[in-house]
Amino acid sequence: MVVLFPLATLKGADGGTDEEVALRVTEGTETPEAIKTLVSDAVADPTDPLGVAAKIATASDRRGQGTSASWASLPNTAAVLRSTNDNAPTTLGFGCLGSSVSRAEGTGSETLYAPIRQFATAFLSEFNKLGNVVSSVVNGGVNGSVIYEALTSNTHYANMKAALGAARGPLLLAYGMNDGFPASYHAGQTFSQFYPKMVELIEQARRDGFDPIVTTSPHPHTGRVTSWALPEGITSTYPAAGVMKPDSTQAQSVISADWAHTGTPIPVSYRHVRVNEAMRQAAIATGAPLIDVEKQWWRLVAAFGQDDLFNTGEVVHPDILGHEAYRLAIVEFIESLSRSSVHSGPIVPKAQFKRKTVATDRQSSTALVADANLVVKAAANKTYRIRAHVPYQTPTTTDIRLGLSFLAGASGRYSIIGPGIGASGLDSTVTARSLTYTSGNYSNYGGNTADAFATMEGIITTGATGGDIALVWGQEVSTASNTSVLAGAWITLDEVA
Repeated sequence: MVVLFPLATLKGADGGTDEEVALRVTEGTETPEAIKTLVSDAVADPTDPLGVAAKIATASDRRGQGTSASWASLPNTAAVLRSTNDNAPTTLGFGCLGSSVSRAEGTGSETLYAPIRQFATAFLSEFNKLGNVVSSVVNGGVNGSVIYEALTSNTHYANMKAALGAARGPLLLAYGMNDGFPASYHAGQTFSQFYPKMVELIEQARRDGFDPIVTTSPHPHTGRVTSWALPEGITSTYPAAGVMKPDSTQAQSVISADWAHTGTPIPVSYRHVRVNEAMRQAAIATGAPLIDVEKQWWRLVAAFGQDDLFNTGEVVHPDILGHEAYRLAIVEFIESLSRSSVHSGPIVPKAQFKRKTVATDRQSSTALVADANLVVKAAANKTYRIRAHVPYQTPTTTDIRLGLSFLAGASGRYSIIGPGIGASGLDSTVTARSLTYTSGNYSNYGGNTADAFATMEGIITTGATGGDIALVWGQEVSTASNTSVLAGAWITLDEVA
């Protein structure tokens, strides 16, 4: 049984304020005996402190709940749990990025109710029963944030990463509330940028040693939003220049339907439904786990109405009851993880497939750099078949270098076939090279600014250490013009032995 605590009723076995106890439990410094006392003394049903279960039990089913958890998608976290030294434990870091909702504005206590605090507490109560894991929690949520700012225009991600240091583990991505309002949805960032930016953030976090977890968002109080219009002076660029769809009317911006499958329609924000669906699609495309808060939010709205989920006059910051949506989704996530053992280490899927959804341009460099979109993960002491299809464009005098990043201790051979290099940059000949899988190895291929492609296939056997294998590429001759690997490029890794 997963127990998520503490809530406002808890007191530590050795005294202390609610927030002090919460901090000790979250950071793993509360003793196992004290934890048991907290659970048994807190409430009649510690798994449901606010008595929500009975209220929402009228739902006819739980269709569409998308919360998913797999140790295959939490390799860094699993590695810490498996390999922690009982004499000198490794620190497991819990991080979060998002907006003011991720800081639990509206509850009066970030320490008790912030999603990352609730997640860390639930996770440690289930997987740190021995008390031998040291933890660190950093909430990098920033009021007013949208997904575009995480890596692009602000230092939110960098600051969170620096604060955690080498302690890397679960990273909650708790965006969506601000992204679903007209100013972000139709202009500036726009809805069309949400999916690629979420994918970019997930992939960057993985390269930095985190296990990113996507969390969908609650909705604003649709009855208290005074206007769905764009702010004065801002013009819509999505879905088209000067076009705003849905428009600023309540009829188009708020959609009532049986979202919770209770038989009773509830009002929801059209734009926030779209943003949350983009999150689910990003999780599917990257294989990231998902905590589907929105589904639980709909169930709470159906059971309690919107007024009970917000403080008086509040529009975007759920109150303590509103944050039950996070608690319920987190518990479901942790329980699905607890059904499988972590003691044998992280599971790597037998087949992995990654593709580019947007082109990447590079100029003025012959360096072989990993393509962030074309990275697969190999386990230790396995044999894999690796394949890739690489559509590209490169200027006549520039050409392109292609290869694979090197995983220490691995060996093998792979081949690349692509256009030959001629006087015009791209000719009718074919360059076919067989390469030993070693550090820095590559082959070069021609181009004349038109679309071209190369294909790759080989066998790689890993050694005692697993890790990432990526397509690496750069210009053959450094020029200021773009060399581009195009959308639609893909790489796949299949375990064969």
